[in-house]
Amino acid sequence: FYLREESVARIRAHLDRLEWHLAPLEDFLDREPAGTFSKFNLSDLFEYLAPASSDALLRRVVAAARPGGRLLYWNMLAPRQSPPDAGVVARPELAADLLARDKAFFYSRVIVEDVA
Repeated sequence: FYLREESVARIRAHLDRLEWHLAPLEDFLDREPAGTFSKFNLSDLFEYLAPASSDALLRRVVAAARPGGRLLYWNMLAPRQSPPDAGVVARPELAADLLARDKAFFYSRVIVEDVA
């Protein structure tokens, strides 16, 4: 959507709100106070991590999130979602709707979770 002509003006109007950080996600999250963020678009990041590492990173993300914050990420081949004790509420209906409208055909699942 960011490449569409109708999006250019809105993006330009908000460029001053962007921050660039070159760091591992874990390091970046550790530098921020708990409850800092309300939205996470994590792509298919967890796909490339071992299950235990994925769980640990998801817990760090939740710790950095505000109550009511939202996590969104995709699965291709490796099924990943937050562990049961991570403090999130899954939104499977919303996730299924987003997956049905997704233009990328290679994802098996979209995960949407709200921070409790």
